[in-house]
Amino acid sequence: MSSLEQQERVRRVAVIGVHGVAHHDAGATANAMADLLLSVPSKNRTRPSSYETFSATGIRVPVQMLQVEPLPPGNRGKIGKLFRPFEERSATFARIASERGAEKKREGKSIPPGSVGHAYMRLLLECYRGGADGNFYSTTRLEGKRSRSDSHGAAEVHIYEMLWADLARPTNTVLSFLFSLFQLVLHLGSLSRLAIDTGSAENPRWIWKTYCSFHRNAVRILQMPIALLKVVLLITLLACVPSLLIPSKNQPVFAILIAGLVGLALTYLANEKSTRAVKNSPWTWPLRAALPAAIAMAVAWGLLRKELKPDVLLALESWILVGSTLVLYVLGKYESVRKGVKRFGLGLYCFFALLFAYYAYAAYASSCTAVQSSLWTAIWVLAALRVSWILLFVLALLALGLGSLAWRSIKDDENKRARARAAVRTSRFALALPTLLFLLITTVLWAGMFSIGRAIRYPFFNASVLKLGPYQNWLPRFNLAPDPADTRSTTNATCDSGSNPGCAKKNLAMIEPLPPEAYREPHDETPSHGSLAQITPVPDEKEHFKPDYLRDVLNWSVTDAFAIALLILAAVLFLLFWWVLPGVMTEKFPLRGDSQPPRASTNAQTTRLGTWTSRGLDATSVLTFLLWMAIFAIPPLFLIATPLARFLPTWVGTGIKWNKDLSQGLVHSLAALGAASVMAVVIRYGSPVLSAILDVDTYLRTSPTNATPRAKIAERYISLLRYLQQYRGADSRGYDSIVIVSHSLGTLISADLLRFLHHDGTLEQLGFGENPDDPEKRLVPIKLLTMGSPIRQLLNRFFPFLYDWVRPSPDNGLYPLPKPATDPPVPTIEARALPDPADLGVTEWRNLYRSGDYVGRSLWLDEWYRRTASGNPNEMYLARAPRRSEGCIGAGAHTHYWDDTAVDVARELDSLI
Repeated sequence: MSSLEQQERVRRVAVIGVHGVAHHDAGATANAMADLLLSVPSKNRTRPSSYETFSATGIRVPVQMLQVEPLPPGNRGKIGKLFRPFEERSATFARIASERGAEKKREGKSIPPGSVGHAYMRLLLECYRGGADGNFYSTTRLEGKRSRSDSHGAAEVHIYEMLWADLARPTNTVLSFLFSLFQLVLHLGSLSRLAIDTGSAENPRWIWKTYCSFHRNAVRILQMPIALLKVVLLITLLACVPSLLIPSKNQPVFAILIAGLVGLALTYLANEKSTRAVKNSPWTWPLRAALPAAIAMAVAWGLLRKELKPDVLLALESWILVGSTLVLYVLGKYESVRKGVKRFGLGLYCFFALLFAYYAYAAYASSCTAVQSSLWTAIWVLAALRVSWILLFVLALLALGLGSLAWRSIKDDENKRARARAAVRTSRFALALPTLLFLLITTVLWAGMFSIGRAIRYPFFNASVLKLGPYQNWLPRFNLAPDPADTRSTTNATCDSGSNPGCAKKNLAMIEPLPPEAYREPHDETPSHGSLAQITPVPDEKEHFKPDYLRDVLNWSVTDAFAIALLILAAVLFLLFWWVLPGVMTEKFPLRGDSQPPRASTNAQTTRLGTWTSRGLDATSVLTFLLWMAIFAIPPLFLIATPLARFLPTWVGTGIKWNKDLSQGLVHSLAALGAASVMAVVIRYGSPVLSAILDVDTYLRTSPTNATPRAKIAERYISLLRYLQQYRGADSRGYDSIVIVSHSLGTLISADLLRFLHHDGTLEQLGFGENPDDPEKRLVPIKLLTMGSPIRQLLNRFFPFLYDWVRPSPDNGLYPLPKPATDPPVPTIEARALPDPADLGVTEWRNLYRSGDYVGRSLWLDEWYRRTASGNPNEMYLARAPRRSEGCIGAGAHTHYWDDTAVDVARELDSLI
């Protein structure tokens, strides 16, 4: 190449924008980066922009996933093979990791940093074959040029967007919101397992294995028996609704008609997965639909002829038609979150369906109605729920003790001890929070269903059926089910024509009517003292309280500790709100003056906000303690103390009674309001928060096995990188460098993928990396700019084994965060400080953060929250080391890194280009 050509040659750079959590429209990230670059230079607004107009070109990138070598299966005993259909992938990963850790220990070797995270990434990618969301990625390329007048010289800049939100977030509907809410609540327990299961390689000892086993089974009980028994209980109550809505004289007709629908439903399910060709003639083909319905209706008619009660037949049909539809739909959605739940749920459904049929037909056909059968079946479901909750409490308590022993028993390595303690803390928090939220959400929903049941018939169960069934007399004695006799006693003592017709009022003072003369003065001239005033009786128009077994079940299920648990949860939510409030306020009302550049807050302001956020992060251990006490300590104490209240001091009994009354009052209030109004508020104001948290949860999820969200995101990301490497302009030249600009969760996605590709050698095979000695092999260097990165502040803190390549000792692992730094650190960044950019295969890694960012801040600096090291607001202090640099851009929280208020981001991006 001649010297003239070298002078005229303009660098061509591709910029990839990777967005963070929350909703993002297609093209929004690319447009935001173009807006940032068009603001350069920002120091002098009188100068023209360094960048010309960006033009848009639509492109379609073919997507193709890399084939990943699977992890070895590991050893599995006979018992392990038996429970394989129900084993979570994190448990499989823990078993394999434990075997490798024990092998390394026998060889006298340590676990290399980052090996666990690399193996976990392989686990999430190994079963994906590609094309789950189509064969192409449609996006837009923004093409622009930087003028020669810019301090960094001329450049041709192409901006791309790596959109991943559409691969991770469900559609925005009320039903999808509810499913997402339950997915988050129930899958948080899986994250608690992940935090400690990933430590199995580093801790192959028996105490860690035992701790993981107890904790894992506690999570399983919450995710499977407790969650699914709630669905079975709903089906049990719905079974008797048709007999309550349909008049008795019309029930035989409706039973026969619904039998036809049952026949059609069973026929469809039987033929749904059939692959046999249909060869019927046009005259016989309709019989495939009509004949099963006719047979079902004939069977129903025959059963009615054999004196099967119509209401019982309607209930059995509801179990088959409504119950199976609900179970299959819910389990189909849930199976993608929790492996094995479909088999377990179908087993529960079939068991209780047979139990209902036994009560309704086989044993008590002459005396048992559909309502009576539903009540007796529901009592067994409630007993199974209470036993499941007790097992959950016991396992959680055992895990509490074993977890404390597990991390305290590590003496030889302080970093290893800190990782173990941080992981144990995460496991407690991520189990206590979903358990408490599940109790609260299901209580709200059941309160709403109580309102619906009251509209169907109030009370839902008449006093005539309020009695225990066969073999159920022992359940109330052990507090395994609420005694319906107590509700009936309350009903008998209630004078109301609706719930207790023909009752007699007792213990009332009787007023004997007197003649009219008794109320008159004897002589008008001499009024007497103590004369009687005439009484006019006023009818009592107030509605009488109607006892209902459903209300009593709701009170019993939440226990007498419900009020205290809600109070503690409110305190936790308040502390979380108090922690993020200053940062959020700076987002709404930026700390800047009229004469200052945007976001040029003072060092005092940024330090104040940074230390406030740090103290809030320190307080997560307090929040974990409060949540754990609210759900795993206080309810069991009340279950034990309530029956023993008469043996305890008077003030204890008074406190228990007061809390019981308050808890019942809260439940009654929920029942009066109904679930609709409460859920409307949650959906209206909780959707943005839920979407943000759900993005993180979805990214870490191990299901569905053949198409995990991370695998689909990696497929698109790799395909975009492959396209950029193969791109050639009109001059047959490709890109001279790639700059990846990522925010929030996008930084985690980028770092995880680049690190995995680099360690597998795939990044170099794709054509990216540093230029080797061989000049014929062209490699395109990658530079990484991250903003608000949660890699250290959240991921390394809560999943220390999975992200030990970020820091060997997580923040708050053993000690609180240090005091804020007032002077620039010397040296600014250690040359070997983790995370290492070379570990990701990038030539330069630059990280920017705001001091009040509650999601992500510094990677290498410790408690540095000053924007400048001098008094000049136009000069941001940037700490530097080989391959890495970092700086605080001022006060603020987690948003506004992309807009024109982030002038520091625009400058740093311009310098990387």
